[in-house]
Amino acid sequence: MPERPSALSFSCWHGLGNDYVLLSGFEIGERSPESLAVAVCDRRRGIGADGMLVLSEPPTGPMQFRIFNADGSEAELCGNGLRCAAAMWADRLGVTDVRVSSSVGTHAARVHPTTPQSWQVEMELVPVIIGPSHVVSLEGDAVEVHAAAVGNPHAVVIIDDVSQCDRLAEIAAAVRVGDSGGGVNVHLACLSGDHQVSMWSDERGVGPVDACATGAAAVAAISRRVCGGGQAEWNVAMAGGEMQVRLPSDEGPVVMAGPAERICSGRWHVAG
Repeated sequence: MPERPSALSFSCWHGLGNDYVLLSGFEIGERSPESLAVAVCDRRRGIGADGMLVLSEPPTGPMQFRIFNADGSEAELCGNGLRCAAAMWADRLGVTDVRVSSSVGTHAARVHPTTPQSWQVEMELVPVIIGPSHVVSLEGDAVEVHAAAVGNPHAVVIIDDVSQCDRLAEIAAAVRVGDSGGGVNVHLACLSGDHQVSMWSDERGVGPVDACATGAAAVAAISRRVCGGGQAEWNVAMAGGEMQVRLPSDEGPVVMAGPAERICSGRWHVAG
């Protein structure tokens, strides 16, 4: 077996401002991916990112995908990361259709280059499972929290006005009080028109982020339920940009469409 290198090859990508360091599972070898994620994602002492993707590239079949948050915790799924992985894999193979396998399923993607460093990716996630809502108290206000799972857990709070988005941190903290399931991604959503919604996200293990693709799927599904309609196509606006979400009429997987952009690549010398 060839010796694994002491310097790791990496590439940096982002999807709507949600940025990742992509590493080879073979090169990581026996290193702890949790500890490596903390070092890699440090924006002052490392490469800097919201998360680290560990990709294993088999001779045949789908690419194997793992996602670690900036605090070292492993997540089940990450939509923006999936698009980046799919774009990287499609570019390397010179194809437009690829599959990426995560801990919750295999995701088919269609990848179209838009510039030499960016791609538009249409990709399957998993079915959205909407759970029961509950109420949390915040400075005397009763805040309704809608639960949804898109391979990973989400909590959605519908707000009446975009000015309320500055309450994201305190609402996220209130939602997570007493949580014993490893944390939840918290989103504020403001319906801004017919099948249009704006969203602000605080991700577990990361904090505020410019975009969250699985969160966008959760927000679209909750918005459809709140609106009482069957609209399948939703446009979700986030700080990093807009993403399209297509909800199935049955219990099939939700489909997202959005960009993936390569930022840079290089070699990182890591101690240990």
